[in-house]
Amino acid sequence: MCKVNELRLLEGLTGKGITLNTRSLAKYTADNGVLANVRCTRRRGNITLPPKALGLHPDKWKDSSQEFFAEHVNLGRLTLIPKEKEAKLSQLEGQARSLVEKATVNGNYVPLCALSELREDFKEIRQQYLDAVEDVAQNWESITEDFKTGVQKMVAARCKGKVLKRDRERVIKEIFSRIPSMADYRSYATMELELRAFPTTGVTTEGLLPDLEDALNATWKDDVVANAIKGIEAGIGEIFSQCCRIIDTYTRVGKIHGRSTNALNRIAARSKKLNVFANPMLESLASRLECIGDLNDDDIAERVEDCLLDAIQYARSTGINLDMSECPYTEEQIRDMLEVKVKFEKKGA
Repeated sequence: MCKVNELRLLEGLTGKGITLNTRSLAKYTADNGVLANVRCTRRRGNITLPPKALGLHPDKWKDSSQEFFAEHVNLGRLTLIPKEKEAKLSQLEGQARSLVEKATVNGNYVPLCALSELREDFKEIRQQYLDAVEDVAQNWESITEDFKTGVQKMVAARCKGKVLKRDRERVIKEIFSRIPSMADYRSYATMELELRAFPTTGVTTEGLLPDLEDALNATWKDDVVANAIKGIEAGIGEIFSQCCRIIDTYTRVGKIHGRSTNALNRIAARSKKLNVFANPMLESLASRLECIGDLNDDDIAERVEDCLLDAIQYARSTGINLDMSECPYTEEQIRDMLEVKVKFEKKGA
């Protein structure tokens, strides 16, 4: 892959009066977005205690003992919280992180134009998460009692004849001592959307050795440019991938599914909205594709193919990466199609 052409990728900013150097780009980035991160905590109620260390062999168990093991033992840990409740909490945590990821242009940079909607959607998931935590807290007594009963039965049934009674009691007592209180479980649970400003200057910490300060400042400069370029690359890449899927289906079955064009509509609209660095190719692709569902299949295929080739041509001229493993065309086909496209464009000019 050729070296990334930063000036061409960011040429749309010059029309906004932005001088393309690190400091002006950093200020523009900071003025137009924030860095976002999800902080999510809760007590999992995990107690590290490998079963076989106690002479336990769950693969040979039957009935209630095996059911308790399946419900509460995972990867050598006893788990206090029932699986279905912990699964719901994990699902909500995943939804929150996915929500933030979809609002970013490079993993954690959120344009201001998307921040208000993100905060509202995040607030809804956060409340669902806290409600799920409260559901566990409200059932804390029964959860802990069921856990204690299960532990006692498991240890008594599987360790008898292998572990002395006093040692069995010690093991049970040790497990019980690690059970958190309801108040501790409830108070530890959090889900927050953490926002911070994008840095507009390099290292300012006093006392650093000159060579270290220079190295850190260089890293900051790289991060400023990389944030913009990766955001552009991700936006074009997502559109390219969906175009590839649509063309692949069309060439195989001669049909374009509505769900595929709906997905492309959403991707194009989001890419256009999040094009905070004013990349002209991303703007062009998004504008041509965001209402594509109104066309018939043949016209959709023609426009999608045209956008797919534009993305490839642009990537090769600017140095950004596209996932070519998703492309339905061979390299020879791409070369021939681009040659025809260039000739047609010259003729039209």
